[in-house]
Parts: sequence; structure tokens; C-alpha cells
Amino acid sequence: MEALRGRTAAVDPNVWHERVLAADRVVVDVGTGDGRSVLRMARAEPNWLVIGLDANAERMAESARRAMRTAAKGGAPNAVFVVCLVEHSPDLLHAIADEVWVQLPWAGLLRGVVRGDEPVLRGIRSLCRPDARIGITVGTDIWRPPVPAEIADLAVITPDDLRGPLAQRYRRAGLELLAIDERARDVTDPERAASLTSSWHRRLEASRAGASFLIIEARPLPPGAAALA
Repeated sequence: MEALRGRTAAVDPNVWHERVLAADRVVVDVGTGDGRSVLRMARAEPNWLVIGLDANAERMAESARRAMRTAAKGGAPNAVFVVCLVEHSPDLLHAIADEVWVQLPWAGLLRGVVRGDEPVLRGIRSLCRPDARIGITVGTDIWRPPVPAEIADLAVITPDDLRGPLAQRYRRAGLELLAIDERARDVTDPERAASLTSSWHRRLEASRAGASFLIIEARPLPPGAAALA
């Protein structure tokens, strides 16, 4: 596995296992984008190991550089940035996460979540410890006109989709849906942001007023349970 620390560098497996064991909690942010949310959480929870995954190294580069600073200058040695697609995550990330977040996904990650693509969902499942919790938040207002060309062929996801055949696709990939919640609010307002109870939702960064979300909470199924779906 290679981590982005100003530049990509190989991670010593023995050192990595020690870091995972020493952490009070391991959180993985899939499709982290610029990685700012990872950096903020790592600073706020210095005893946690907070990992950002994204296929775009350039977007994470600034946060990775900032993480290398001293704590007095805003650094966070417990923040780790890994360049990869979730469906091709390295073995050292498998079965280590207490929490997995997918916050406002885009591109292939969004398609995987909305369509229930097995490689993407299995990739998310692979990160999880048996008792992990998964939080997926899709910004549904992206389907308001004018719809971006990148998702013009992608139907908006609804709660009914997740209670129907899509739920079975999640289950076949090893994920059980626990809760589905639709919310329409301006989460840039501090009082409204504070009302979002789950940890990943409180850390959402919505840049647009009146944003709407579909929030999915899930857990990993035990090995073999997916085959029964």
C-alpha cells in the first residue's frame, strides 16, 4: 500500500498493523475528494486513525501536505490518504474500519451506489470490521435541472429504490440496509447542521442552499449471508 504524504510512499505492513491496533477507532472516508473532512476529523480525534480514499491524488495533495505539519501548525499524523478506487483497495485496508463514509459521491462511486454495482459495494464491504457501520449520503439535488452531463443517463435514487430490488443488490454485495432517510435542508446553517445526528452527517459540507440528501445507513453482513440473498 502507498500513502500520500506530500508524495506517495510505501507503507510498512508491520508499522501499519500497529497503528490500526493502537487507534481507538478507525474511520475510512471513501471518495474523500480534497480530504479536508478527513483532516478536520483527525485533528478533532487524535486517538483515531482517519483514512481518506480517492482515485485523484492531486485533489488530496494539499490535505496530505497539511497533515504532515506539526500539531501546533495544524498537522494530523493520524490522517492517512490513499490513492485508489474502493473496488481496488489494498489488502492493508481490508477489515479494519469501524466506520465507513461515502459522502456526496461522484463519478464511478456515485454510479456504484445508485445502481448497486457489485464491485463498488463489495469494495466498501471489504473495508469493514464485522461490527462496522456504513453511512452513505447522496446529494439528490444534483438531479435538479440543469442536470450535469456526467449524470444525465443516471436516474435519481429514491427510498423506494432502496426498499426494492436495489436492496437485494446491496445484500448480494454483503451489505444490509438499516435506515433510509430523505432530508431537504440547508446544512450550511449551524443549527441545522447540529441537528444531523450521525457523525458523518454532521461533517457534511454543503455548498448550496436548500440542498437535499438521501442518507443510507448500512452494516456488513456476516460472511456467507450475502449468498443467501
